[in-house]
Amino acid sequence: MGLSMLSGAHMTLAPLVVQALRERGSDVPVVVGGIVPPGDLEELRSLGVAAVFRPGTSGEEIVDVINALVAPAR
Repeated sequence: MGLSMLSGAHMTLAPLVVQALRERGSDVPVVVGGIVPPGDLEELRSLGVAAVFRPGTSGEEIVDVINALVAPAR
């Protein structure tokens, strides 16, 4: 699941989405894209976000990361 975060609410909303999915038995990876300060990256990962794509991330990198995240489910 991809979340676009341009509001600055990534530290509140992304963990809530991850938690809601897990409570429902879903292990779908959650990725975040948008304006995320470097200092928030590790905490988001520790809260269950699988990847964060910051401004300037290439489309190729995004595709590679998504493919790697979904490969185990194939």
